[in-house]
Amino acid sequence: MSLGEEEPGGSEEYIPLYVNPKGLKVLVVGGGSVGSRRALMFRNAGARVVVVASEFSEILLKAGGVELRKLALPEDLEVLEKLVDESDIVVVALGDEGLAERIASIALAKRKLVNNAVDHRRGNVIVPFSSSIAGLNVAITSFGATGLAARLALEKVVELLRGDREVNAAYKAMGRLKMIIKSTVKDPKARMKAYYAIHEDEEFRSHIRRGDWKSAYLRGLKVIESLGMTLDPSHYIIPQDLQ
Repeated sequence: MSLGEEEPGGSEEYIPLYVNPKGLKVLVVGGGSVGSRRALMFRNAGARVVVVASEFSEILLKAGGVELRKLALPEDLEVLEKLVDESDIVVVALGDEGLAERIASIALAKRKLVNNAVDHRRGNVIVPFSSSIAGLNVAITSFGATGLAARLALEKVVELLRGDREVNAAYKAMGRLKMIIKSTVKDPKARMKAYYAIHEDEEFRSHIRRGDWKSAYLRGLKVIESLGMTLDPSHYIIPQDLQ
């Protein structure tokens, strides 16, 4: 299990979003351990990453796919501002809290997405603890109040999902049914009607509660057909490797 990380106070002003940064330009200010982790996280997700710092960690020096620019801050602040202009996301990971706030303020004024690892209240993006399990991704943050509690909570949720028959059955059955509906029905409203009908079908839910995803899947096909949709008979054949 791969756990992420988070940073520092809570706020109802934040909304959870999953962002695909592929092709976006991410500027990381700071070449230490936190800056390195953030840089590699975005690089691995397909972003174009530039790290600026006076010194870089061994991890960054050995890593590929990350552009390293040596700058002395705050002396080179004017150069940094130009890099901020060219970026979509700015990560501030500096040990100097005052300087971190100054740089974050510059990026926010330019309407950039800003992850301030020193104090999340001086930015607008938080990197939560996260993990994937049973086909689902879970992300948790305490808004900097306590990383330990967030990490423990994530571990408990992951453990719960790992052994939950109902959740696993729902993922397998509905995942396959949704692919069939999307490939068969072009009208989004009709697709939503089919999803709702399956979700509300008591026989389908009964199979899910027992963890019997195959029976749930087959029942879902019947529900789809009851709505007047024509399915390929091959949909009723469950591949041998999934038996």
